Amino acid sequence: MQWFGKRDLVLPDIGESSLALALAHLRNEGDGDILPPPFELQTPILEAAVSGILKTPLSQRHVSEPRSFDVVRFPLKSRRTTQFYPIDSLLLEALVYRNLRLLEAARRPISERSVFSYRLADSTRGAMYQAGGWQQFALQGFRLASESEYAVIFDLRSFYDSIPHAYIAGRLTAAGLPEDHVAFLMSALSSASSQGSKGIPIGPHFSHILAELTLCELDNLLTSQRIPFCRFADDIHAFANSPEQIASFMGSVEAHLKSIGLEINRSKFFIFESERYGNHFVRRRQTKEISSLQTPFPPPEYGLVLSPEALIEGRNKYKRLNVSAALLPYLATDNETYSGLAFALRLMRRRGVPRGLGFISDNLEKLLPVITEAMEYMETVAYAPSQVTKAQLAKLVDFYGRSIVKGSPYLQVLLIRTLGKISTGPAFDKVFADLEYLTADGRREVFCIANDKKCLTDWIKLQGRKVGLMSSWERSAFEAAVAAIASRDGSF
Repeated sequence: MQWFGKRDLVLPDIGESSLALALAHLRNEGDGDILPPPFELQTPILEAAVSGILKTPLSQRHVSEPRSFDVVRFPLKSRRTTQFYPIDSLLLEALVYRNLRLLEAARRPISERSVFSYRLADSTRGAMYQAGGWQQFALQGFRLASESEYAVIFDLRSFYDSIPHAYIAGRLTAAGLPEDHVAFLMSALSSASSQGSKGIPIGPHFSHILAELTLCELDNLLTSQRIPFCRFADDIHAFANSPEQIASFMGSVEAHLKSIGLEINRSKFFIFESERYGNHFVRRRQTKEISSLQTPFPPPEYGLVLSPEALIEGRNKYKRLNVSAALLPYLATDNETYSGLAFALRLMRRRGVPRGLGFISDNLEKLLPVITEAMEYMETVAYAPSQVTKAQLAKLVDFYGRSIVKGSPYLQVLLIRTLGKISTGPAFDKVFADLEYLTADGRREVFCIANDKKCLTDWIKLQGRKVGLMSSWERSAFEAAVAAIASRDGSF
């Protein structure tokens, strides 16, 4: 469903301050939770776009086709993630900042301590959401459990993918957003949706507040029935003093969800006596707390002796961490503890532990069950050729030809970005020559590398013949590479 009418839509009063906040947020935190940030975020491209955004009628702009990747993480859980073109991300985030107070006013007040997820931050530093919400959610759950006889825990089936566009549009309008703002946001959802009139993109930061608005009426329903509850995203914990009370409010909850096209995920629906709430919650809480180092890492059952102190003494400590010694125990048994290994790789990625590229390169075959986590880690921490030997670099180049990479554009992007970071300019000419194939997303990454390094000039010139067939994603990187070559050589 397309949400634009034929009339001109002039963006009313978006304001330079909202655009400045959006730009600061994009540069500080990237454009989403999953995909590597595009290079355009750190260039003058977005500043140059601001005047056009402020002056151009919205009908003369369109949302460029976003790109999407299927990301498969351990244990074989797949989700489709979306990335909007950087200028579109700037505008979409600016709309959130422009309407921040309206969006927050449409939700249960923070003071009620019931809704903890993605509370918008009224900050001049560019942070879109307040920090610490999950920890507060956990504490409130334990408090409410101590005051009740029963706990009911549930989440929603395929939540982001199932949200109807028409319902989001209604909630945005009810919140008081200008019609033109609603229309542009809905146009972005339409451009990203593979399901027609439902689904919001997974990945972009602005998606979270749209999901929150979808659950506002559910929050109001539970509040009106005087049901103690706390919620983080679609993870909902409600509390009651009798089975009859549970049956009553859950009937209302299910009827409401059905009326808007959502449903409870039955595989994650639990009713406990309150004293058992902690046992269930701690198992799920452990995953969250590993990333913030609030509990020993990794969990004791994985058999690895590595104290929290070894990982929290600052970046210098991380730089000296013996990654091989830390990760090898996961692979030293017949039954590899891949769950613990996935957690370890995610943590080291978040903390910027830089010394594991060689270990990953030497153990690619053993790491196949967690290859996404391994390659995300490599892409995040790679920065210099000295991180790998020539033999290890050759292994990574050879791995690009493996079927697991050929079948995953996301892994292709991660691996090319890694190779670009750990290859010198002349070396990358050879690395690139050894790659068996390039997808459109792969070509963009090579353009980005050529932008930074003095390499691939002849190949870039050949690609100029195809510029008319390039997507906006490819063309942006191609033009940046051409400009870099022209500045170095004086001509192209």
